[in-house]
Parts: sequence; C-alpha cells; structure tokens
Amino acid sequence: MNPRQAHRNRADDGPELNLGVEVDALRLANAALQRQLSADAEHTDAVLRELETQRDDLRKGYLREQDLATFTQRVINAIGNLVVVVDTSGKLLHLNNSAAVYLGLPLTNNQDVILDPWLPEDELAALRAALPPVPWPIRSVLLETARSSGQYRGEHRLRGVDGIHRPFLLEATLLHNRQGKEEGAVVSATDISAIKNLEAHLREAKETAERATGAKSEFLSNMSH
Repeated sequence: MNPRQAHRNRADDGPELNLGVEVDALRLANAALQRQLSADAEHTDAVLRELETQRDDLRKGYLREQDLATFTQRVINAIGNLVVVVDTSGKLLHLNNSAAVYLGLPLTNNQDVILDPWLPEDELAALRAALPPVPWPIRSVLLETARSSGQYRGEHRLRGVDGIHRPFLLEATLLHNRQGKEEGAVVSATDISAIKNLEAHLREAKETAERATGAKSEFLSNMSH
C-alpha cells in the first residue's frame, strides 16, 4: 500500500472512530443518568415513606384527641349541674346535656352564642358596675367578672327554655394552657331552687311563729289585766 492509499484509509476511518467515541460517551452519560434517577427515586420513596409515617402519626394523634374529647364530653354529661365552656371572648365552646336542655341550645355549633343573655339585665348591670375599668371592649360581663379575680362565685337567676328564671349558684373559673395563656373559662351552674324554696318556707314558718308568739304574749298580757 502506498502512502497516499494509507492516508486515504485513515481518513475514511475517522468518522467511524468519532462516532464510536460519541456512542461510548452517550452510554456513560445514560448510565450516570440512570444512577441519578435511581438515587432520586430512592430519595423520593424515602420522603414519601416519611410523609406517610407523619400522616399516620397525625391521624393517630387526631384520633386520640377525638377519643379524649369524647371522653371529656361523657364526663361533663354525667354531671347533673349545668356545665359550659367559653372561649376568651365569652362564646360557647362546649356544654353538657344538662346545660343544653335547660338553656334550649344544641350541643354543638354555638360559636356565636354567649351566656350573658340568659341572666336578667339587672344582675348583668350589677356585675358590670362592679368591674374595674378595662382598656378593651367587654363582650361577656360574666367572663370579665371571672377574669378580674381569676374566678367568680355568685347566685344568679338563669332563664330556662321555658322562659322562667330560676336561681342558680354560678361558678366561673378561668382556663389556661401550659404556657399560662388564657384559653377561656368553665362555668358551672347548680340549681338551688329547692334550697331557696326551703329558705322561703323557713322564713314563712319563722314569721308565723313570731306572729303566734306575739299574739300569745298579747293575749296573756290582756288576760293578766
């Protein structure tokens, strides 16, 4: 083979050699891409598994909170007194069966309801007059009364679903979270109608006895003359 022919053959092999190099480079790049895709897929799977675990934990936590809320509701429902839980603005959050029946309210969906209107206006006015000045608008006089001292205890008449006001002993205590931030208050009301009726009967019996004693004394005094 003469030099000219050898040069021609090498020139003819050039494109094939270049194509082989490009194919090898593409194979290497594809392999690297496959490894990267595999790594990304494993990372994505790990993230999805972690998200699934977190979702399961949240679901379990939600179910625990639901169970606790149900248990708490059963506990307050077992209490014969009226029990109402209000938020920081005095709006009803929870109430037990006794409170729902007496006040004529549903057990849920009372977010825009406050307890104050069930008290007579004169008693609310007396509570408001006893409050110290505050720099914010008062939405619930009863809650603000408890807030002024941490708790409140007093006798008040509560209007029932039949429109009749009956005497109750109200106790309102503020609620705080672990950080000490106020979360609202729990209000319990004990029906003291029987006690008040007994007190009225005792007063009447005492007055009757005093009148009888007076009449007897007067009779004996007249007889002695």
